Amino acid sequence: MLKKVLLFLFVSMMLPVMAGDVEDALDKGHNVFLYLYSPRCKYCTKFTATYKKLIKQHDGEFAFFKIDSESKYGRSLMYEFSARYVPYVVLLNSNKGIATEITPVCLLDTACLENSMKAFRSK
Repeated sequence: MLKKVLLFLFVSMMLPVMAGDVEDALDKGHNVFLYLYSPRCKYCTKFTATYKKLIKQHDGEFAFFKIDSESKYGRSLMYEFSARYVPYVVLLNSNKGIATEITPVCLLDTACLENSMKAFRSK
């Protein structure tokens, strides 16, 4: 079982997210942690370490998506959310009609990020 979970985490972090994957997760009623980044962004590099820890800590609570904002799909999501900076993180749940943007300052503060995720789940 542990090997399957580790393989899933490895594959999910390595395979690119395809157009429609986020929408499919929302259609299934999952909470979505959407992380838009740029490979050239130093703050994104710092947050990526935190992002990997979040995947381990909140497995099953959120569907995690890390998307390059410079890809075609990433650019369309940046436009859709009117995002003007990276790292850009938004928590989504279409069933409840909830979208919560996490500020960049909060992304680098683990306690703030955990509190935001907890508040989102309780809505």
